[in-house]
Amino acid sequence: MLVIEGASRRFPGGTVALERVDLRVERGDFLVLLGPSGCGKSTLLRLIAGLDAPDAGRLDWEGGRPGPGEVGFVFQDATLLPWASAEANVALPFRLRGAAGDGRARAALAEVGLAGFEGARPRALSGGMRMRVSIARALAPRPRLLLMDEPFAALDEATRHGLQAQLRALVAEHGVTCVFVTHSLYEAAFLATRVAVMTARPGRIARELALPAEAPADRLGPDYSARLRQVSEAVHAIA
Repeated sequence: MLVIEGASRRFPGGTVALERVDLRVERGDFLVLLGPSGCGKSTLLRLIAGLDAPDAGRLDWEGGRPGPGEVGFVFQDATLLPWASAEANVALPFRLRGAAGDGRARAALAEVGLAGFEGARPRALSGGMRMRVSIARALAPRPRLLLMDEPFAALDEATRHGLQAQLRALVAEHGVTCVFVTHSLYEAAFLATRVAVMTARPGRIARELALPAEAPADRLGPDYSARLRQVSEAVHAIA
């Protein structure tokens, strides 16, 4: 889907966030970017989204850069319109393009377990429910690529585990390619089909790891333990 070659990004003031990043995003990947704080994971995600541009290097898209609605982005904060209902928030990408999208919005909310909450405002929803609305909004247009920047970082562990499992199932069901940023080895081990480990700033891809495509059924079982060991070894090999 995407080949990144030699991408670098220097910010005003001289901070070099990324330096000569080489990375492939294959169609159908659940690719997790893993690395220390400040290593440029979010910057790399913004380059992929087209929200920023590299100072050097290039991003080559198979078939050309995705068009409107073909890339979904979920941020660490749910970023919902506080005055709008859950349904109106999910329908926002359609309305920005001049379409209603209400039916698609309701269907997307049902997919994330929020049927019956279409009229709820964000203040009436828990943190986990607000994040479900954000995920529904990103998936409703049926994107080719889903970008996620630490979306579960602020949630409690039980809610986080439930959303991880739901996300993995939805991504598989829709056949969407996902690039997911996290600091958590545990999250990476559960979600990823591929892990790209980044160095401390300036960020580079130091190591890549392929994991089984099927998510582990049991976080206490041997399959998950083996995945976690592989991810941990990959991270500590560059520490």
